[in-house]
Amino acid sequence: MDNDETGLQIAGCRSAFDTGAGRLVSLSGPSRPRPPPLPAFADQDLDRLAAGMDPYAASPREQYDVFTPTSLRLFTLEQAWLVIYPGLDGLIVDRERRVIEEPSCFCRHALYRDRTLFRLPAMTVHPSLGEAFAGFDAAWTNYYHWLAYALLRTGIAATFQPPSMELLLPDIMRSAEGRHLNYAPRLQADSLALFGLADRVRLLGDGLYPVRRLHFFWHTPRMPENFLNTTAPHMLLDRLEPALPRPDLPARFVIMRRNVHDPRLTEGDVAVLEDIAGKNDLPLIDLATCDLATQRALFHQAELVIAPHGAGLANLLMSGRRTRVLELNRCLDGQQHLRSCFYLIASRRNIAYMTLDLTGTPLTGTLLQNAIDRLLAA
Repeated sequence: MDNDETGLQIAGCRSAFDTGAGRLVSLSGPSRPRPPPLPAFADQDLDRLAAGMDPYAASPREQYDVFTPTSLRLFTLEQAWLVIYPGLDGLIVDRERRVIEEPSCFCRHALYRDRTLFRLPAMTVHPSLGEAFAGFDAAWTNYYHWLAYALLRTGIAATFQPPSMELLLPDIMRSAEGRHLNYAPRLQADSLALFGLADRVRLLGDGLYPVRRLHFFWHTPRMPENFLNTTAPHMLLDRLEPALPRPDLPARFVIMRRNVHDPRLTEGDVAVLEDIAGKNDLPLIDLATCDLATQRALFHQAELVIAPHGAGLANLLMSGRRTRVLELNRCLDGQQHLRSCFYLIASRRNIAYMTLDLTGTPLTGTLLQNAIDRLLAA
């Protein structure tokens, strides 16, 4: 029977790598040159994008120029806890009641951000689970985190873990309250079916879950986006059933974010983008109105994608090799670097990539049109 208890007292934090080396699962291969972004104009300054390749590195340019050798490892904790709770989803606590930092890095609850000793909020404590794998993080309600991390990690685990091991994910129908969901609820079931996980995963509601043996992945270098440097996620993606052809969908289009809580474009940017889209006969696509099959087909057969930085670009993971993408980016949340996750995907999937850094720079029709012309001519 489930119980309501006072929150678990946390004793500190530790790295997953302090628990042992972990079991090697996948490598990225040796260091090799990374395809650079296509320049949007002569002498384009891409230093902010380079810094975003690893904002903690002393020499980000080196990270920008090469695929950094990356190893994916499976870690195992005995007598651990897994949390599903707004702001703390995916928090993993070891038997000494220390938070494991890497899989918990996207937690946004004020108690966790303070990084001081704290007690978890009171929540339902569920019966203990046996042996289980958790691959999601606190941002799982963001489409990028759901597709690129939760689904891919869980799908990889399903390829080599025994059927007796439970693969754990939050249930979107029971765990949406108190969270900002930026994709349609039906997408969870559709994506689980696409990855062959519909009958393999256990969907959980909010609460604290004691787990006898809890497994999770992390990698070195440790920046979360480096997970996609390894070969395992791309092997899994390449084994998916091909998207069905959709001749009714455009090959060239613009993604427009509508009615979102953090628009990445100013009103002026939107006006310019809509004007240039009209002049180039590029339809405006709102991915929130598209089911998963439509999004897959749209990106798989795309020739040109223009979009502001946003989770919908995670669909580049399912793009065809002829896709060309122009990302409209800017520094966010007071950061001094551009978030580079979609360039990382594009370069790893051999997709031609170009970006316009709009940090402190308004988008103009001339700038955008010239970028489009360069991208299509490259």
